[in-house]
Amino acid sequence: MHKTTVITIILLAVTASATQAKAPKWFKKSRNAVCQIVAYDEKGNETGRATGFFTSADGYGITGYDIFSNASKAVAIDINGISRNIKYVTGANRIYDVARFKTDTYKPVQYLTATENPSQTGEALYIIQYSTDKSYLPQEYSISKCSEMTGGYTYYDLSGADICRNAAGAPVFDTNGNVIGILQNAVDGDTCNYAVDSRFAYSLAISSALALNEDDYRGMTFPKALPDNEEQALVYLYINQGGDSATYSGLLDRFIEQYPESSDGYLRKGTYLISSGDSLRFEEGRNTLDKSVTLSKDRDNALYEYSRLIYSTLTTSASTERDGWNLEAALNMIEEAISIERMPSYLQLQGNILFSMERFPEALADYQEINRTNMASPETYYYTSVIKGKMGIDADEIIATLDSAVNFYGKPYTSKVAPFILERATTKEGLQRYREAVLDLNEYEQTLGSASLSAEFYYFREQMEIKAKMYEQAMKDIERAVYLAPDDLGLSLEQVSLMLRVGLAEQALPLITELTDLNPDNTDCQRLLGICLMNTDNEAQAKVHFQKAADLGDEQAEKLLERLQQ
Repeated sequence: MHKTTVITIILLAVTASATQAKAPKWFKKSRNAVCQIVAYDEKGNETGRATGFFTSADGYGITGYDIFSNASKAVAIDINGISRNIKYVTGANRIYDVARFKTDTYKPVQYLTATENPSQTGEALYIIQYSTDKSYLPQEYSISKCSEMTGGYTYYDLSGADICRNAAGAPVFDTNGNVIGILQNAVDGDTCNYAVDSRFAYSLAISSALALNEDDYRGMTFPKALPDNEEQALVYLYINQGGDSATYSGLLDRFIEQYPESSDGYLRKGTYLISSGDSLRFEEGRNTLDKSVTLSKDRDNALYEYSRLIYSTLTTSASTERDGWNLEAALNMIEEAISIERMPSYLQLQGNILFSMERFPEALADYQEINRTNMASPETYYYTSVIKGKMGIDADEIIATLDSAVNFYGKPYTSKVAPFILERATTKEGLQRYREAVLDLNEYEQTLGSASLSAEFYYFREQMEIKAKMYEQAMKDIERAVYLAPDDLGLSLEQVSLMLRVGLAEQALPLITELTDLNPDNTDCQRLLGICLMNTDNEAQAKVHFQKAADLGDEQAEKLLERLQQ
């Protein structure tokens, strides 16, 4: 062998030995946890690269914040070239340029542990960047300054031979191989590198539903995890349930992934699938709901929610009955729930289902039991009265039940009670107790205030007052109705009709004349004008208008005309 070649081989061997001597014992293992983050926009165009590292065996990691700012997709590539999709950001801080993420992972990854104690000024440190070069060595630095951060964390100034650029997110190690910091992005003018405390970075989390509206997350296009608190994650689902359908569906899937043992996720996902009306996903929705019952720690509540969904879809939408999805199935579920715990809300749902099945006596028993509990309300008394009506129970008993609804909170009545006052008035009208009905309508007006009532209300009360022969009040109400709806010809004609009924033909004549001039082809106008003229001793003109109404097809006008011609 040539002498020069031998010398070269010896030198390379010595250099390699020296290189390995410079690497800490833990370097090779720790290096396997470092990865490269590659980000893309929604069109698949690359938007940036950064260094990152894994912090748990199941694919959680840390990198710089900026890489996710304008990205829609990202991957984490380890030094062996294995690429894992980053699913979402699980915590972030824009000011300190650090973010936590979660990847898909098909097997455990090598990961790094954060130090439990901060390092001190003067201590030696190592920075490991992403590199597939087998001869790569960590850069050695030392701490030149420690600054206190909010929360008792430390911000480090690092001194070394070179400024470490384009390595934001790289881990910074102490001599024992623990991660003490996350490298910050170096910019022009920096005289040293900086690192934020690893304890701070590892602690980043989306802790509440409101946190996702903060600047750290609101300005980030990349998908974010749900809060790491299950209750707060449910709050976030609730807030977003009225938004874009695809987005909400994705949030439901994310919740199930983050909280796979929570029945709430499956309940909401199943409810979403069933309520979407997509018949192709009906079975998936039902299977998802079945799983929510299986996982639930409160089986009775899960059965109640399932039963309620079946009932609501069958009674409030176009959903049709299927095998296992009918009122009988809903009833079986709520009966099992009641057998576990006899809750008033369960009884109310059972009563509703029985009512829909026209099993009125059983429904009435449920509501009467509810009315003896602290769940009694004006609504439950009202529904009780409706059931009694369906059963043909004595009207006085129905009104007594409505009295319980109206008087539940006592006087002064609130707007919540107003519908039950109106219902009681309508019931009394059916019993021909018109004066009592008018009194209820007066109470209704007082409860809501006249300013909030429409012309329709005053017309309705006027009709009730006519039946009660309370003509003076009726005149005031029809005047009020016409004032509120001056363009409603029917109301104006009703006013004329009432004036004629109470003998005020002369006062009605100018009004009906004007209405007829404006509506010459209206048979009611022509006929009422004829009646008005007849009652003011102007039969000749009355005949003219009766004839016009008859020509327009009014049979009543024809009879009146015949009477005058006799």
